[in-house]
This record gives sequence, C-alpha cells and structure tokens, in this order.
Amino acid sequence: MGPVIAFLRGIIVATQGETAIIEINGIGFLLQVSAWTANRLPPPGTEVKLYTHLISREDGSFLYGFYDQSELELFRFLISVGGVGPKAAMGLLSTLNPETLQAAVTGGNVEMLKRAPGIGRKTAERIVLELKDRLGKSTLLKKTAPVEISITEENDAVAALIALGYGEAEARKAVQQAPTPADITNTAADMVRAALKQLSAANPGLAARNQEAL
Repeated sequence: MGPVIAFLRGIIVATQGETAIIEINGIGFLLQVSAWTANRLPPPGTEVKLYTHLISREDGSFLYGFYDQSELELFRFLISVGGVGPKAAMGLLSTLNPETLQAAVTGGNVEMLKRAPGIGRKTAERIVLELKDRLGKSTLLKKTAPVEISITEENDAVAALIALGYGEAEARKAVQQAPTPADITNTAADMVRAALKQLSAANPGLAARNQEAL
C-alpha cells in the first residue's frame, strides 16, 4: 500500500520554526518541515503544495511536509537506515540542502554528514554504506557531483555575511543550506553569493543591497 496522503494543497495559515499549518476546506494540518522547505514557503494566505509522509506511532501521528519530491525521496531513504529516525533525517535536511546532502552521501563525505545534529561518525558511515548506491539509482533524485567544501572557505563565507549585517547563526545556516551546483567552485565568494540568494526570501531589502555590493 502506498502513502495515505501523497501531498497537500492548501493555504498557508502560519509557520513557526520548522512547522507549518496548512488549511484545506476548513481543516488545519500541522506539518513538520525542514529548514530548507521552511525558507521556501510563501507568506500566510498564499496557496502552497507540499509532498507529505505520514508516520504513526504509539504516541501519535506526525505529518512531514516537503517542498519537492526529491526532498521527500531523500527523507524516505534516510529513515530506512538503521538508527536514523525522522528527527535525525529532518536534521540532515535542515543542515544541508537536498543537493548537497545527496552529493555528500554518494561522494562518501562523512564529515559533511556529521554537521547535522545527532549524527555521529558511525551513523554517517552507515548512511553512506547503505545509501550510496541506492541514491544513484533513484529516478526521483537529481544527478549530482560529489561536493567537497573546505571548512576554511565556509568560515570565510560566514565571516563575510556577518560583515554584511547578518547574525552568525543565520549566516552559517544560510551557507550550509544554500544550493551548491556542480558548476561552481565552492570558493568563499561562491558560497556568499549562493547564501545571499537563500537569505533574500527572509530579508529581501538587505539581501538586495548586499548583492549589489558584491
């Protein structure tokens, strides 16, 4: 039997942190979402479509929402790994954007996976071992190249964003979640540009001025 609820299309009522409420025909659905999805949700009062995964346990039922099918597919792959529950999977999707997460797994980049909360070396190695080949065969995931990001370059990018007026936590989150396509070099400058695009939704005025300054 397939998923009970494949997707929801409705009006955004509210978002708080990594949860969202969508109203459909007078019923409000509470969804757990990753930071990556939360940053892409439209403002309240706007229609949105989210792909979903329902998990029912003894302590209740939890509905997880995803901006696109690739993110949903990654979530389902992650929770199939022993020792990786929904919380850890959402932590990975909140720490790394889907393209970077996929590339980290297929490229065996354990250190990048360890950035997520609750993911130690053994769990990261298990994720790589169990999913490296499976992700490459998925028809729903985009083809990505292995990503190597220097910690020094990342720190330089974070420092540059702080100098532009962003808080440290906000800057680091944006750098780590910003898309990292295969055709960029992952220098600090590339990361700053990508992060500014990520931040533009939250503060379009400040991001636009900073884009012009680069």
